[in-house]
Amino acid sequence: MEHLAAGKILDLTIQDEFPHIFNRGTVYVAPDTPIRNIALFLIPLREIYTSGIVVMENNIPIGRISPTHILKKVVENGYPQCLAATAKDVMVSIVKEVRATFTLRAVLEIFRDTKFGFSPVMKNELLAGTISTRDFLPFIVKMEVEQPANAIASDLIYINPRISIENTLRIMFEEDIRKIAIKEKNQVTIVDDRSLLGYLFSWETGKPNALDVDIDVLPKSNVANFPHTISISKAAEELLVKNLPCSISEDKIITPWDFVMKVLGAHVAKTDMNETVLLD
Repeated sequence: MEHLAAGKILDLTIQDEFPHIFNRGTVYVAPDTPIRNIALFLIPLREIYTSGIVVMENNIPIGRISPTHILKKVVENGYPQCLAATAKDVMVSIVKEVRATFTLRAVLEIFRDTKFGFSPVMKNELLAGTISTRDFLPFIVKMEVEQPANAIASDLIYINPRISIENTLRIMFEEDIRKIAIKEKNQVTIVDDRSLLGYLFSWETGKPNALDVDIDVLPKSNVANFPHTISISKAAEELLVKNLPCSISEDKIITPWDFVMKVLGAHVAKTDMNETVLLD
């Protein structure tokens, strides 16, 4: 029953199942836009969980940028030297255009192949909206998958609150994660790439020695907590209802990528979906 439901879902099209993506705002920048300006666009987008920014040239999407792409440039070039970088320096190029007529199967294939859960969507040769893994969560709820959510969760990576921002970023890059955990007095909090971006690039805190500051100064993300007994579909519903970026349980974390690519994505092809991507 679950396999059949997944097959039917994957044959649906973007324009039929996700009309809402064409009504919400799409943020895009020119290739020569300074990295600081891009960061300032991305920081407030956390409230609507927009995964990234589209880079446009001659009215055509040529790239996508996430907070992590900017943060990698910061560590690579140093801060504030990286401020000279532009959108074209940090973007991931778009190899295959996503169109409104694409099936959901085709979209998930692109997410899987690029390890990037976010894409602009073209309609009538124009940029019409964007789609990300989070948009697929209602389908995970409707599938009524009874397996425990813990089965698709990823391991939480912990750091000491006194570690520097630069070392935190290096660990996140090495582990290919966007969220990292801090445990103090049996309390677990999460710091994500958007918090790091906000600290480094907001006008108030941008300083040459910002990378040396302890990670504990950053604001922590609110997350949902899921019990070991909750099902995959119920956990996905909790994430949607509470409008939170991820769920944690002891030493495990579940993101939209885990829900979508390890459940629906597993039916796209018999490949290993147990990977973390930049954008969820």
